[in-house]
Amino acid sequence: MAEAQATVIKLTGGVPKEIRFAVYMHLAAVYLARGNKFELTSLLEKISKFINEDAQFLRPNFLAFTARVKLWNGDRSAAQEWLDHYFITENASLELHRMYQYFTTVRAYIVLGELKKAKNLAVRLIQISKDFCRPQDAAEAGTLLTVVLWAEGGKDESQEMLETVLFEMQPHSFVRIIADEGASILQVLKRTLNKVKRVDYKGLLDPVYVNRVYIATYAVSKQRKGIMTEHISKPVKLSKQQIMIVNFLSQGYDRESIAEKNGVSLNTVKFHLKGVYEKIGVNNAADAVMKARELGVIK
Repeated sequence: MAEAQATVIKLTGGVPKEIRFAVYMHLAAVYLARGNKFELTSLLEKISKFINEDAQFLRPNFLAFTARVKLWNGDRSAAQEWLDHYFITENASLELHRMYQYFTTVRAYIVLGELKKAKNLAVRLIQISKDFCRPQDAAEAGTLLTVVLWAEGGKDESQEMLETVLFEMQPHSFVRIIADEGASILQVLKRTLNKVKRVDYKGLLDPVYVNRVYIATYAVSKQRKGIMTEHISKPVKLSKQQIMIVNFLSQGYDRESIAEKNGVSLNTVKFHLKGVYEKIGVNNAADAVMKARELGVIK
């Protein structure tokens, strides 16, 4: 951070506006990551003044940053305002100089629950990033796609996408690109970490690196709500008896058969089954089995 601050001090009127802006925003990102709220606020005021006086063409990217900060706390009004002013049509050709804006657009879609639009744009961003050899952009788009896939219920697809991102960022030891999404990606990251830590894991991901990313992501999850605030469900914890009953249901047994097979009363089975319904939000046995599988409670 000291180097970034020193660079800002050295900036003069002879430095190209784009370079000045890039340095300013780099320092702003550092302040944000470190939680230096006062310094961040002061710097953003300075940047806003610089843009108003001398660089209006840079305003969209500046607003993309300030909107992103709000989106990381699930601010729906900020998401709608961003889309109203800088809406990216699905058919428009992507432009490299607007990449930062596109990432904000994906986050805005996610915050508003428009997952299909978020997914389509994220996929396009991955492709253009690969076409122009921009691995960090591809990683950011892949991270956002991971979030969307998880929200859609595609947990295996989501984990596969995240593993691709981690593998591509691992040689560079990049952490922040993934960790910045905090709570929105924590569950799938934890699932991946558990996989790579297994004794029988034969993949190419380094458990030490993945653990570093997880620790950083966990720290971020405690600082802000995340773009998936309204989509993240609390972990469901069923008792051993409840899990047993759902497993039997998944194998085709009815309540009477489960009671007979386990030597308990029908009322006991009904009691535990009622608890299952309440915890996972369903009203019948078939939905209980489907929901339990979706949540990973049973296989």
